[in-house]
Amino acid sequence: MIRELKSGSESKSVDTTPTIEFDFKAKFAETKAAAKVMLSVDLRWIKVSLYDCMYNFFCYLYFFV
Repeated sequence: MIRELKSGSESKSVDTTPTIEFDFKAKFAETKAAAKVMLSVDLRWIKVSLYDCMYNFFCYLYFFV
């Protein structure tokens, strides 16, 4: 009887442990998409900064030369 109770409690403890499922493909796709967005934002910021410098240069040429 004691053996039955022990084996029953051990099997219950094994069944109650939660399993964590992690989808690597989905996480990789999310990370890749986030990286593309961050890169495009950075490139856009560089482009706007370059246009600002060009505008300032042409304004300087127009007014002072």
